[in-house]
Amino acid sequence: MTRRYYFPAIAVSFISMILLVLITISTPTTLSDATPFDFVRSNNLNGTVDLSPGSNANRPVGSIRFGTWGYCTTLNGTDSIGCFKHSHGYSVKLGSNPAQSNTEAQAFVTIGSSWTRGLAVHVVAFVAALAGLVLTAIPKQTIRLAAMAVNAIAALLALIAFAIDIALLAYVQTQLKKISSPKTMPGPAFYMALIAIPVAVLATVLNWLNWRSEKLDNVVTNGYEWEEANDGAKRGWGERFRMKKRGASAEPGSQQKVLDAYEESKAT
Repeated sequence: MTRRYYFPAIAVSFISMILLVLITISTPTTLSDATPFDFVRSNNLNGTVDLSPGSNANRPVGSIRFGTWGYCTTLNGTDSIGCFKHSHGYSVKLGSNPAQSNTEAQAFVTIGSSWTRGLAVHVVAFVAALAGLVLTAIPKQTIRLAAMAVNAIAALLALIAFAIDIALLAYVQTQLKKISSPKTMPGPAFYMALIAIPVAVLATVLNWLNWRSEKLDNVVTNGYEWEEANDGAKRGWGERFRMKKRGASAEPGSQQKVLDAYEESKAT
C-alpha cells in the first residue's frame, strides 16, 4: 500500500477538524467566560443598552460579540465582559440610551433567532470533519472513497456555514446603524470558517489521490503477475510443442522397424 498521500491527508484533515472544533466552542463557553472565537463583533456602541430578556437594561454597552451559543457585551468604556449563553438560536435586542440621545424616545433593534440559528451548521461541519479524519486514518483501500465523500460533505457544510456568517455580518451592521454609529467587523471565527473551506477541499483531494495511487499500484502489480503467468503458459505450450515434435520425429523410426521385420519374415 502506498503512503504517498496517506500522511498528508491525515494532517490536512486534522487541521480542518481543529478549525471547526474551535468555531464550535465559540463565544461564550459559560455564562461568564468568553473565548476569542466570535463571528461578528461591533465596537463603538457608545452606551447602547441591552434590552434582551435576562440582561441588565441599565448597563451601557460599548461593544458586542456574536458566537454560536450566545453573545458577549462589554461595559461601555471598560474591558468588563458579560456573556449570555442561551442556545444555538438566540435573539438580541439592543436599544439606544435616551440619556445620550437627542430625543427622549428610545429606538431599538432586534437580531432575531432566525439569523443566529444557522450558526449551528458549524457544529455539523465539525462532526463531518471528525468523521472524515477517522476514516482517513484507516489504512484500507476500500475506505478511501468513504473518507473522500465525508470530507467533501464537511467542505460543503463549511461553505454553507460561511454563507450564514456573511449574512449575519451584513444584517448586524445594517441593524446597529439604526441606533448608533458602530464599527462592525468579522471576528476570528469568521476567518477560521473561511479557511476551513479550502482545507476541507484539500483533504478531499488528497483522499482521492491516495485512492487513485493505490488503485494504480494494484493495477501495475497485477499486471506483472499476469505477464509472469503468461510467460509460464507460453513456456508450457513450447515444451508441449517440442515434445510433440520429438514424438513426430520418433514415428519414422518405428515404422522403419516394422518394415525391416516384414522384410526379414519374407526372406525366411
